[in-house]
Amino acid sequence: MSRTFSRRRSLHNHRRNRLHIPHHIRRHPQTGGRKPARLHRQQRVVAQDPPGDLRPALPVDTIVANDYAFKFPPTLAPGRHRFVFINAGKQRHEINIARIKSGATYRQIAELDAKDGDIEPLLDEDHGVLHALGGATPAGTLDIDLVAGREYLLECGFSDTDTSPPHYKLGMSGSIKVRRAK
Repeated sequence: MSRTFSRRRSLHNHRRNRLHIPHHIRRHPQTGGRKPARLHRQQRVVAQDPPGDLRPALPVDTIVANDYAFKFPPTLAPGRHRFVFINAGKQRHEINIARIKSGATYRQIAELDAKDGDIEPLLDEDHGVLHALGGATPAGTLDIDLVAGREYLLECGFSDTDTSPPHYKLGMSGSIKVRRAK
């Protein structure tokens, strides 16, 4: 089950909202709620499609959240990718993924975030969000068509308390660059 944004619902507005985490997402599907095994830096596997499905298998890219940092591949090939999110931290985290407008950079977004500025004008399209409690993996994945030569924003907009800063201000922000087509 994958959850995606509508075009009108921005990453900037979403990261300030509190989300209710349904019961079926709270337990890690393979370990029954226990902390998942530690992953290698850029673990990549290939998703298996059901028998009889003639579509090619998608590359799977894993994004791991720790308390106030992400581990993810810094560059990827263009095309369709399946993203898996693992929360290896103790706090609740999410991964928001949005395409940065052509000509804009992640550095500009980071500077605006530091000043509580509006990043919406720098974003092209919101692709979706995955979230998980500490030590858990959401039941869903996020499939995205990555455009050659573009950059994608990754952020966690959760806060630990009503008075604490959002996680993207604590270091849970980054970008993935997509290689140019050959």
